[in-house]
Amino acid sequence: RVVNGLVAMVGDIGSIPLAEGVETADEARVCADLGFALGQGYYFGKPMPAASYRQHERENCEPAHPSDSQLIDGT
Repeated sequence: RVVNGLVAMVGDIGSIPLAEGVETADEARVCADLGFALGQGYYFGKPMPAASYRQHERENCEPAHPSDSQLIDGT
């Protein structure tokens, strides 16, 4: 209940709740169930040098609008 309340308060002030340290699909599901809209962690991508990321992005990603972000549930 505490986490649900905190997530609700974050939304009430106009911020987007972010779960950090998400490492598994199960954790991502739990976070989504708790109301988190965004997540970051090894489940979504491992750390890499900036140059490697830029290459990965050029080869694998469509251009994104600056306001685009991946929702924690993948939608």
